[in-house]
Amino acid sequence: MKYDMMNGLSSTIARRSIFITAVILGVLIRVWLWWVIPATQFAGDEKSYLQDGWTLAKTGVQTYFWPPGIVWLVAMLQKVGFDENVKLYRLLWLVLDLGVAALVWKLAKKAGARPGFCAGFYLLYIPAISFAIFVTSETPTVLDLLAGMALITADTFLAAGFLIALVVLARTNLAGLLGTLPLVIQPRRKAAAFAAVAILPVLAWPFWVQSHSGIFTLSTNSDLNIYAGNVDFQEELNIFHPWSTKEQMAYRQRLMRGEDMQKNLTREEMRQEGIKSVKENKLLFMRRVVNRFAKLFSPRVAQMRLVGQERMMSAKQVFSPVPFFLLASTNLQWLLVAVFGTAGLLVMKTLRPLFLAVIAGSIIFCLVAISQPRYSFPFEPLLIIAAGFFLSDWRAKWKELNKPLFLGAMCCLAWTWAAWAIFMLSSRSGLG
Repeated sequence: MKYDMMNGLSSTIARRSIFITAVILGVLIRVWLWWVIPATQFAGDEKSYLQDGWTLAKTGVQTYFWPPGIVWLVAMLQKVGFDENVKLYRLLWLVLDLGVAALVWKLAKKAGARPGFCAGFYLLYIPAISFAIFVTSETPTVLDLLAGMALITADTFLAAGFLIALVVLARTNLAGLLGTLPLVIQPRRKAAAFAAVAILPVLAWPFWVQSHSGIFTLSTNSDLNIYAGNVDFQEELNIFHPWSTKEQMAYRQRLMRGEDMQKNLTREEMRQEGIKSVKENKLLFMRRVVNRFAKLFSPRVAQMRLVGQERMMSAKQVFSPVPFFLLASTNLQWLLVAVFGTAGLLVMKTLRPLFLAVIAGSIIFCLVAISQPRYSFPFEPLLIIAAGFFLSDWRAKWKELNKPLFLGAMCCLAWTWAAWAIFMLSSRSGLG
């Protein structure tokens, strides 16, 4: 008896020590990157978010290219004294990401997973780190989403609905959550109240935009995405023929030379061309739906922004020591999350309907326009929790696992990874 107590105490101390170490490392890595990455190096859409927010704060002029959520947040911070100090905005994003880790802990505990393992892994998860140190939409959106989920588990549905509305107002492609989340809320009257609070602000925004600009839209960027995904999307992964085409190789070469790749079309022309292409090429559209779904589970590449813009890297540059180590480490983590997270989702009981509703809602609109591997960011923390649940007692849970379904999912994942590797290397190598 005494031996068992001592052994249990030692195990608890060891787990807490590992968690504390992960927290310290996670914070130090974030702070170090915040310190060394210059304010002149922007990631993806960061510069555009900042400029639109600063314009709104100074002139009151609202832009409509992005959904309003992050632009509003930047504008409010500008008003309270952040000025145009990029480093200060990024520091706040780091604090928000620590809030995400705390919510991962909370949801993991609710799901019956080891909260310390899940939160600690999240803090060391390179995709999360890369999102947290740049002023883009991913980190605030995940914070809102996980907070909304926590409120749903606490039966606080009106506040949860408001947070989910903010999620959609920050990322238009997550509008599917407005349809999937009410399906898992009981009783139905509470689901209706949640849906009303979530949907009304989202519907109000395009009407406001129309009254001020004549455009009925959540964001004009959505029209660009519809066009890019269905008319002339040169970065499309075709899992049935993954070797990149000559046109895609030429596109990549022009992109690497820094050429302007924007099409000289109006927003309305892009939307019309995209919808027309879908109507006229239904079989091609369905193939693209499959490809986009696969792409969400492909190897991560956006983390190359930590060592410079990923899109500017050739195959030779990707295989230089620092980028290759970063890419390999990121994708080893993602592989663990994808494999064990899938296994965990297949066996977990508590919160599984909620998790599946979020995953489905996060995917729906990625299948219509464009998708990137990084677009799985809303549900990667959920897969981390599911992985923690499975690994907490993997021998027992392996016996419960639907093995044919799991192995089928792993075969699809393996082919997706192989196809994406072929596409990425061939598009960068210039080999035909």
